[in-house]
Amino acid sequence: MWTPALLAALNHLLYQSEWARRLLRPHAGQHARIALPLGAVDFVVADDGQVADCATTGAPNLILTVPAAALGAAANGMEGVMRHVRIEGSAEFGEALGLVLRHLRWDAEEDLTRLVGDIPAHRLAQTVRSVARWHADAAQRLGENLRDYLVVEQPTLVAQPALEDLLQEATTLRDDLARLEKRIARLESRR
Repeated sequence: MWTPALLAALNHLLYQSEWARRLLRPHAGQHARIALPLGAVDFVVADDGQVADCATTGAPNLILTVPAAALGAAANGMEGVMRHVRIEGSAEFGEALGLVLRHLRWDAEEDLTRLVGDIPAHRLAQTVRSVARWHADAAQRLGENLRDYLVVEQPTLVAQPALEDLLQEATTLRDDLARLEKRIARLESRR
């Protein structure tokens, strides 16, 4: 159902990354399965390092099981997702495919170049990166301002240094109390 689209997207990314195809070429002919919460995607590594739909129904050489919890980690990129993935089967193939999946990135500027030319694609990509940086900076500043408001202006939260000071004072008080109890116990035992 959605396997062809996923394989086409993966092949597009592999096409843009010679290093990834070079890493997968030694595993040509090996069958892999990515077990997602919505179903499994079976593929075989082609001789050129790209992937093709798997026609065989035999057991795969490698199974990557992606739990539903891993999809929540997708906000942190593929590195966050891959921490949750369970790998079964060929260790070499699993290491190579895992490395490729973790570090494969889409070069949108290259795709835009084919549509609008080099200079407009470069400028458009710069604009998109600039807007993304602006949004990230604005989100960070908003978070800092909200934190300052809740800590200083409308004391709803406790600042980290004040919390650490309170913890240190509580520890000192606990130790002093323990020493006082021992001293009282010694004095009572002398009587």
